[in-house]
Amino acid sequence: MKIFKHLEDTNEDYFTHMQQSLSISLKMFKGSFYAFTHAFIPNLFEKNASNICRDIVENVSKRTNA
Repeated sequence: MKIFKHLEDTNEDYFTHMQQSLSISLKMFKGSFYAFTHAFIPNLFEKNASNICRDIVENVSKRTNA
């Protein structure tokens, strides 16, 4: 099993892939916070989590379909 096969498949070097993964992770963390808060206070963050999810899907789709 090649350890870095995924990097070859994505055509990214280690640090570029790390940056992209951390960026997605931060967006997911923020989206999770918004969704959690919205569950208890529905007037707050009405569309924030959905917008973040949509943004992540668009960005990942662009990277994988390039």
